[in-house]
Amino acid sequence: MEGGVSFPLGGPAFLKLMFGVSYMYLKFEARDGYYQYGPNNHDPSMSNPYVPWNPGWPNVHLNGLGIDYTQHWLILCSGMEAGLLFDYFSISTAISASPLVWCYAFDNHYKRDPPFLTKETLKGGLYFEPRLNVGFAVTEHLNLGLTVAYRNIKQTRGNTEIDEYYPAGTQTSSYNDIAGAGFNALLGYIHFSCTF
Repeated sequence: MEGGVSFPLGGPAFLKLMFGVSYMYLKFEARDGYYQYGPNNHDPSMSNPYVPWNPGWPNVHLNGLGIDYTQHWLILCSGMEAGLLFDYFSISTAISASPLVWCYAFDNHYKRDPPFLTKETLKGGLYFEPRLNVGFAVTEHLNLGLTVAYRNIKQTRGNTEIDEYYPAGTQTSSYNDIAGAGFNALLGYIHFSCTF
């Protein structure tokens, strides 16, 4: 979601200064295949909480859900748009950028013994998104358009907390500044805009 102020540049040309907020929800699932876990896949004495994967670990067949991983991204950004506005049609290019990026990630491993949940709180990094917009006037104040964008988020860093679920209770371990995530994709979407 974005809001901004447009300035006419003469003829059909315009320039817009924008501020926006973006929320993304991503979910991945591992099901109906096989999994591999080592005999000790969690070593508290190591700076990294996981023992490196070994291809020699046995393959265990999986029916149903084995892992689900979700990310919640929140971005506060500013940007600039320049384009041409005609009676019923507009075309523009825009760019948004920001260091105000947060990501909350949750990684559930249901088949490991013991099962565990990893929670990561990430921030910082850099969000960068150039895009191309084509719009059509539906009414005097309402436009419908198509946007093609390249979204890049990199170098977010943060902390990890791991909850392991034993029969006697939950054991929690925390690790500072070992987690990181990014996002990189070419996107296409339909957008609505209102002018006042």
